[in-house]
Amino acid sequence: MTQADCIAAANETDWAVPGPGQVLVAPEGASLAAQIRQFDDDAGLLAFEIGGEPAAEVRRAAREAAFSIGRAFARRFALWEGPDGTPRHLLVTGHQPLLAHPGILVKTLLVADLAAQDPGAVAINVVVDYDTAVEVSAPFPSRRDGLLSIERVALCAVGYGRPLSQAPPPGAERWEAFCQRATAALESLGPEGAPLVARLARLQAVAAGPAIGRAGHLAEWLTALRHRWEAQALGEGACYLEVPMDELARTRPFRLFFAHVALAAARFAAVHNETLAEYRRRHRIRSRANPFPDLAVQGSRVELPFWLLTPGVRRRALHVEPQGDGILLSTADGPVTRLPAGSPDRLAAALEQEGLAIRPRAVALTLFVRLLVADLFVHGIGGARYDRVTDRVVERFFGVRPPRYVVASASLPLGLSLRSPEVDAAALRRQLRDLRFNPQRFVGLLGGDGKAEGEALRLAQEKQRLVAEIERPGAPRRELTRRIEAVNERLYALLEPVRKTLEARLRQAVLAEAERQASLHREYPAFLYEPVRLRRMTETVLAGLRRVDDAAR
Repeated sequence: MTQADCIAAANETDWAVPGPGQVLVAPEGASLAAQIRQFDDDAGLLAFEIGGEPAAEVRRAAREAAFSIGRAFARRFALWEGPDGTPRHLLVTGHQPLLAHPGILVKTLLVADLAAQDPGAVAINVVVDYDTAVEVSAPFPSRRDGLLSIERVALCAVGYGRPLSQAPPPGAERWEAFCQRATAALESLGPEGAPLVARLARLQAVAAGPAIGRAGHLAEWLTALRHRWEAQALGEGACYLEVPMDELARTRPFRLFFAHVALAAARFAAVHNETLAEYRRRHRIRSRANPFPDLAVQGSRVELPFWLLTPGVRRRALHVEPQGDGILLSTADGPVTRLPAGSPDRLAAALEQEGLAIRPRAVALTLFVRLLVADLFVHGIGGARYDRVTDRVVERFFGVRPPRYVVASASLPLGLSLRSPEVDAAALRRQLRDLRFNPQRFVGLLGGDGKAEGEALRLAQEKQRLVAEIERPGAPRRELTRRIEAVNERLYALLEPVRKTLEARLRQAVLAEAERQASLHREYPAFLYEPVRLRRMTETVLAGLRRVDDAAR
């Protein structure tokens, strides 16, 4: 690692997942509010061009499009629609449209609460609806054989590489089966599961409403269900707009952004890959897939930071290469189309005519949203870590300082009771290993069989004598080592009752640890929680506290 890498690594914050009952937001207080105005205060953030046009103009159009898309979604699903005029500030977060847990929900609650404090601001959640999943499922607590555990309940299969926006809504039969399995898991908790069953029933009532039936695909169904449940459970906490990225990617600002990157693909890939290499060196990461893979470069053919979506086909990485006076777009399956390369504007127009569904991958997604849509962007911990790479790409490719972002997360246990005493499993594993190699230390635990205990004491003394002898100058070490090993084997066999006792205690310790993990699990779906506890997550932050339940005191 170079000296520059060491300095950079030392200056990087390593955000940790909050402990049970805690919420993380960084920065805090006045610094958080100041970041909302960063584009107002620093014109240099937009001192670049996108496709030959001033970034400020492209940004204005992108923001208008995002706001319009969000309001249209809200009208369709009878959600909060925001003000009539285009807002001065857009406070943005984003995530895949899954059954969110509190650590995800805290991001949307935060942007909604911050926007409520600023008369010129509107909060937006960018829905990454073209993401993929083998299945959509959620974890639920259950108590099987008397022990608390985590039971994963599947809602529906999606398929490897298939975008959620191309999968149909689950349908009444699958949704009913999901709710029945989830209810059975919660009822197994006994009396403490009763309020959780009631909260799941409230979600079922939301799903039965006519608005949810308007969803055209799985991602839309999940988004509408989550937001309508939030509107009922959290009231003003749900005052933000949903902006599906699938729709935002159909607008001219996004097509122009794509054209800008595609026409400079070789330079973008070089910056992207060099930045990734530096990041991996700084953090001593060996895997070339972490935090995400390099963009492949094969001669003049360059991989782009975009996906191509085709109905009925898994999403595929997109490549570009010069061809005559144009560029050829292709995937691993072969050529897709040839586009004009004269100007980004021409390419963007041709892209619209072709009707290709091109969607941004991780770096391109946050580049577009942070530079051209958001005044303030709120990341989770994972996204914040990989956006260190994005920051360097902004500096090197666009030549400007990257806008700052906020990191938010929370860990909110359900508070389920434990029946197993806490035991140190690691200590028991160490004892079992020590028993194997130093059985003489455990002779005192052998009771009940005087003959076996006497034999074990004699062998322990014999080992002590052999160990002392092997340390003497000129001792026959090989022979003595074999004799020590033989004594160890005999001692270990005599101590089998001790081993069995320790192993039984270890099994109990492992079960107790699994129970503890199930009790503290932070990814149970948000609809299982008491709404007031969810609201306290952001109240905690705004009150300058760290623990969620402290906000009520």
